Amino acid sequence: MQRMLSYMRKAIENYNMIEDGDKIAVGLSGGKDSITLLMGLKALQRFYPKKFEVIAISVNPGFEFFNSDFFGSTASFLRRYWKVKRLFQAVDSLYIYWK
Repeated sequence: MQRMLSYMRKAIENYNMIEDGDKIAVGLSGGKDSITLLMGLKALQRFYPKKFEVIAISVNPGFEFFNSDFFGSTASFLRRYWKVKRLFQAVDSLYIYWK
């Protein structure tokens, strides 16, 4: 995780990707790349000199083969490891996790 955070911080600083007070939305698909990005940003948030918020958003596209079970397991994970302030669900397809 330390190596990943080092690469993230270097890219963020080289390209001025984060400013004080930013809200960063992460599209959470349930795959390892979006979950890793979310976890990395949450870890970086603890010590990065510029203060920012992270918002994770998932949308059920309504495809027959789409398994929306990960919404519930991801919500449980986020509530357990990070203090999620609010959790919204609309039309049984949109979840937004705030912290």
